[in-house]
Amino acid sequence: MLNPNHLAAVDLGSNSFHLSVVRYKSNRKLKAIEKMGVKVQLAAGMKAGQLSDEAIQRGLDCLRQFATRISEHGVSSVRIVGTSALRNAHNADYFVQQAEDILGHPVDIISGEEEARLIYTGVAYEHERKQLVEDNNRLVVDIGGGSTEIIIGRQRQCLHARSLSLGCVVFKDRFFPDGVINQHCLDQAYQQGRQLFATIGTEYRLAGWQQVIGSSGTMQAIEQVLLAQGLVESGINHQALLTLKDQLLGFATLDEVRFEGLSEKRRSVFASGLAIVLALFDELELEHITICKAALREGVLYELMNSQLDG
Repeated sequence: MLNPNHLAAVDLGSNSFHLSVVRYKSNRKLKAIEKMGVKVQLAAGMKAGQLSDEAIQRGLDCLRQFATRISEHGVSSVRIVGTSALRNAHNADYFVQQAEDILGHPVDIISGEEEARLIYTGVAYEHERKQLVEDNNRLVVDIGGGSTEIIIGRQRQCLHARSLSLGCVVFKDRFFPDGVINQHCLDQAYQQGRQLFATIGTEYRLAGWQQVIGSSGTMQAIEQVLLAQGLVESGINHQALLTLKDQLLGFATLDEVRFEGLSEKRRSVFASGLAIVLALFDELELEHITICKAALREGVLYELMNSQLDG
């Protein structure tokens, strides 16, 4: 039986697939019912723009689990969004057709700019929910598996939105192909990150910002490790990142990476993610990033709810 106020968002990310099921009320408040995240690494092993057979199989296996949960919750409205890996894959249609058969709903492969806008929407609504309504410009950065979205906005308004072609899975495959960690690999990833962030530097500095917010898995994973070590009280700062980089160089391979607070599913992409965050701090001359747990899925859910209520 369908529950008319139950909504679901499915995020087909380049590193992980996520399902969020919520219930909404007439006061436009969302209450989480279930959240699932599975490390699929759809972008891993991509060659000549082709998703690998293994990655496709991991993705479809995950979606069978999601389809069961969506059905059991009687979700009335579902939106499924595909991001960087599906934007870039020449064989995306092959995957999407099977995904739609499994889920019974269309898959929307969104542009990088639309992804950025939805991320900002999720962050803005979360700040309102927590009554953190600041009348100033926010710089919001979301480092994913295949792309990084970087946005400047004020309250609910998205002013600048860009998607850059760097992410923790793509950088892992490019700069740590043998799983070896050393200064050279980290430096290469860091320099490439700085070059890409430099492409938006002038535009974004002219717009300006008063606070910096990080969302999604890479940022959250780094904060959790820093908190576990007592290097920060909250968020991420530059000196703590440098300390963490020195510690990371104590591991010879990605498989050996072990930090208190670091989940098993983030270990293989921790080095590449750290290099990207360091590049972000240095290129944009940041001092501190506050972490927000809301991102793309929450943006999708808020827009689904509004469309249902506004009819």
